[in-house]
Amino acid sequence: MPAEPQLANTMAKTVGTSNSSVLRPSTWLSNLLLSTKPQSLRRWHYLFKLREWVLRYRDPTIEYKFCGATLRLPLSHALPFFRRASPLYAENLGRIARQLYTRFGFFSVIDIGANIGDSVATIHQYTPLPILCVGGVPRFAELLGHNVSALRPTPAIERCFVGTGGKDLAAVVQDGTAKLAHAEPDSHAIPMKSLQEILLEHSSFQGARLLKIDTDGMDIVILASALDWIAQQKPVLFFEYDPDLQQEHGAGGLEILGRLKKAGYQRVLVYEGNGDYMLSAELEDYTLFLEMHEYFSGRLGSGKWCDLCIFHADDEEIAQVIRRSELDVFRAARRYSPARDPAAPCKGGC
Repeated sequence: MPAEPQLANTMAKTVGTSNSSVLRPSTWLSNLLLSTKPQSLRRWHYLFKLREWVLRYRDPTIEYKFCGATLRLPLSHALPFFRRASPLYAENLGRIARQLYTRFGFFSVIDIGANIGDSVATIHQYTPLPILCVGGVPRFAELLGHNVSALRPTPAIERCFVGTGGKDLAAVVQDGTAKLAHAEPDSHAIPMKSLQEILLEHSSFQGARLLKIDTDGMDIVILASALDWIAQQKPVLFFEYDPDLQQEHGAGGLEILGRLKKAGYQRVLVYEGNGDYMLSAELEDYTLFLEMHEYFSGRLGSGKWCDLCIFHADDEEIAQVIRRSELDVFRAARRYSPARDPAAPCKGGC
């Protein structure tokens, strides 16, 4: 029997299996899909449709090798597709952590929106730092616990959402990311805590040197709620900047950039959402950031957003070291032009 129909028969027998353990046929399907060359459109289409058929009934757990780790994640998760389309996807965070470690020595990291532990894997590929992982989606938190359990030092995990505290929310999950919504009376509500409340329970992270946030639109709200701690501790900030998702939560990205400038933050490194380095600038260049905000506005579903890495003025020297190092990385990476990849994901759907 040809391999693909045989796989379809195998998948048909396993779609009703529990989500809690890894399903080898689903992992096999994912690996076949990801290894299909861009030129093999017919094969790609067949495997992608088979994946969609499986997901219609269940979202099984698969294994995926990422940044030197074997991660468990849902079949629906977009991480493998981002990584296939952009081989350096997400590694900027690890490279930044390594440069900070080289300069400052041992320090701790806070990862808000830890998801299934991919950022932890990225950082630990470059340097073994202690990490506080914060995430509220139950299934992601369960997979996160498994994925980081073998690391040393073992990351701490706080299962909640981050905000101003005092209210519960529910998660709407799609393609491996989660958006927050007000919890209905009968829904599975997840507690929300302020960063200050979390740090009271995890006091060893009070002096964290790197704060990473990726929460699909809540990033700006979280930064605003933690601004007093940020102004005092002056961590390097790494967060997603998507004006459309910000707007869904009534948050103003340009406003928070202005508040960070008043708190003494200065240098910004701007990356495309796929991790590709774009440019650096100082926060006082309001026109540039206004135009950046406009450029990434109205793009929901197009796969266009950016990540910002922002340094306090006291860290200007290391910011320049990282800027030069990132330019070197991508000069080397752009020496070839791969064929267009049908796996290239569109955030929010295509």
